[in-house]
Amino acid sequence: NYVFIKARHVDEIEAAGPGAPGKPLTLVDSQSGTGNVLTSNQPDGVGAFIRGYINFPTAGRWLMATQSNDGVRVRLSGQVIIEDPDVHTDQFSENAELNIATPGWYELAITYFERKNTSTLQLYWQKPGSSDFEVVPAEAFCFVK
Repeated sequence: NYVFIKARHVDEIEAAGPGAPGKPLTLVDSQSGTGNVLTSNQPDGVGAFIRGYINFPTAGRWLMATQSNDGVRVRLSGQVIIEDPDVHTDQFSENAELNIATPGWYELAITYFERKNTSTLQLYWQKPGSSDFEVVPAEAFCFVK
């Protein structure tokens, strides 16, 4: 879902919700430059509520991070794991360390906004035993409207 305001903090997007439905995402890997934000029809002043599930196929220590322009908040099973909430140019969040005891699908909620100029929203993970981050692949997501 989308809301259309020129926010300065992710809290403003959450207060403005729930927003209007938009075309569902298939992947959280968007660097649209000055084009439209995600699947919205606007290039600026866009807030997005991305809801669904993410599949962790193996147990173990996972790291997650976002690259965003502007603010983002990521919740896993209702708990905030990534918080990079303000206006900024493209930057990576701090890493979130997750200890996944049981493989499977977990609830995922991302609140994001782009104020003006350019937009980026990418979700990364580092699998247990790996030293590299990668964009979370489409097959690991199940998005809901």
